[in-house]
Amino acid sequence: MSQEQATQVSAYSAYQNKQHQLCYSLETSNSMRILRSIKKGISVSKVCEENLLNLNSNIDRLEISKDDYYETTTQIQRGKMPTIQQIIGQLQRRVTQMQNLAQMRLEQNSSDSSEDWVPDFREEEEESDYFEQQ
Repeated sequence: MSQEQATQVSAYSAYQNKQHQLCYSLETSNSMRILRSIKKGISVSKVCEENLLNLNSNIDRLEISKDDYYETTTQIQRGKMPTIQQIIGQLQRRVTQMQNLAQMRLEQNSSDSSEDWVPDFREEEEESDYFEQQ
């Protein structure tokens, strides 16, 4: 493994370690909040919702490909600025990723009709009739 590849791997690993440490500290504080809420009798769902909002606001959830990360960090380390075409290419990839994420969330929200669900009483009546007949 060349020296440049080794520094790329260590730089990316440091980035990942930073994200993991942040996740761990947030998860620990979230667990403590949940335990306190149980002790005080506060709704756990409110605490969980607040914790997810905190987690999403603090964690970098963009999936950065190693190639993009290496390309950017090595160019910055060398003092060489990326070309306009490279920047446009990276932006297009990220815009596509964000559009895909937005589309997935829209589909999830549109297909989630749990609030509109109404129990089917006919099935219950048929089952009760069946049991009464036996």
